[in-house]
Amino acid sequence: MEDKDVLDVGCGPRKIAGSIGLDRYSYPDVDIVADLERMPWPLPSGRFGEVHFNSSMEHLSDICAVMREVHRVSRSGARVFIHSPHYTSQDAYADVTHKHAFSIFSFDYFLEGREGSFMRDCDFRLVTRRIDFWPLLGFERFKPYWLVERLANVAPNFYERFLAFMFPARSIHVVLEVVKPGADRRPVSEGSRVA
Repeated sequence: MEDKDVLDVGCGPRKIAGSIGLDRYSYPDVDIVADLERMPWPLPSGRFGEVHFNSSMEHLSDICAVMREVHRVSRSGARVFIHSPHYTSQDAYADVTHKHAFSIFSFDYFLEGREGSFMRDCDFRLVTRRIDFWPLLGFERFKPYWLVERLANVAPNFYERFLAFMFPARSIHVVLEVVKPGADRRPVSEGSRVA
């Protein structure tokens, strides 16, 4: 395995440049073919500084097991980038291979100090989160719900409780930081890409 710092989980045919691509299917750019539902993944512990899920997390059955595995293969301070359809998005349900639809708060379950979580052995910190909305007719810069998008990102709890089904979102972007007590913290570059 090349000495690459970035893991692209479920990369499919569009792997992030300079990353190690892990997928269950043997696409041309996939570096490691493995069943992502079977743990542990064929990767060493504490290896990666970035882990990306670009429209792949929603295809996996056991999110708790996946997050434990992400924690295992990442070093302390690593960034985890999750891009997935929002639960109100048509994309969340149009693909029959999707097993989950996520709220902007779904990954709060894995944050350190979270009450009610039984996953005390793998903690994460929230770095950022964002809800995106659909552009009009494919024009990425023209979003008719720009005001709702702004409100959704300033007050996400209000948006999801009262407005989500009136103004459906497109996707969530969540960035987490891996917390490993007692481990050396190696800084992750701030120029990291959001999937």
